[in-house]
Amino acid sequence: MAADNISNGLVPDWRYHVDVIEGMNYRDDDVFMCAFPKAGTHWIWEITTMLLDGRPEYSPVSKVTSMLEFSTTDELDRLTSPRLFNTHLPYKLLPSDAVRKGAKIIFLQRNPKDIAVSYYSMLKQKKNAFPGNFNDWNQLFLFHPGNSYLTVYPKNWFEYTLEWEQVMRSEQRLNLHMIYYENLKQNPVEEITRLSRFLGSSTETMYISEVANKCSFRNMKKANIETKDLSRLQGEKTMFDSMFRKGEVGDWKNWFTVAQNELFDKVHSDKMRECSFLYQYTV
Repeated sequence: MAADNISNGLVPDWRYHVDVIEGMNYRDDDVFMCAFPKAGTHWIWEITTMLLDGRPEYSPVSKVTSMLEFSTTDELDRLTSPRLFNTHLPYKLLPSDAVRKGAKIIFLQRNPKDIAVSYYSMLKQKKNAFPGNFNDWNQLFLFHPGNSYLTVYPKNWFEYTLEWEQVMRSEQRLNLHMIYYENLKQNPVEEITRLSRFLGSSTETMYISEVANKCSFRNMKKANIETKDLSRLQGEKTMFDSMFRKGEVGDWKNWFTVAQNELFDKVHSDKMRECSFLYQYTV
């Protein structure tokens, strides 16, 4: 999949692009949104765009237009400030100036069972993206050290998440705001207010409520169809048209068998036994 995307010009060649990202120009008001795939980045990107813009209006473009992995530095340089970048990269591969100067980072988390289901469902929208069934996918998600199915950068969810926790423990320059997908679903006004305060944007009650309403799952799904220019996505357009699938917490229960769930819990317990992050699997 990654090779196809590179050859058809959808994304830059990762073998060279990672060094380019590290040296890209940084502006003091840049904001970076970091998350593992399918943690809710389209949702948070739209919310944050509204907060930075000061208007509860949908952006006419997709978040792909400001994604570090999918964009050339020339394209990113042409974006107007404040720029909101989004990425699945680990902290150590962010632009070096952004790391050195303590750029604002939004770190989004979601329970890994719903991530696994959402990721599998998205890949199945792309022809030949993943040939196996959900049980095959569950094995890959749990045990593979990383591959092109799971992210551009070769890390799996466990490694990616533990790496970020270590950064949060040790990096003194870190200027980070963490959001749990499940908290945002339960208390959107409260979580959006916290995010807006972190960004230095308005926390006026009426404005936050309007942003929350515009960015409800139902309204976001409608806006993705009616207002987004997805022309840049070329062969991936079908996959992005169906990006907003359910937006639920706990949909994993409709997919996991008892045996699959027990295996997932065991692997999670073993690999994340020293991790301080807590996940909600139902709300």
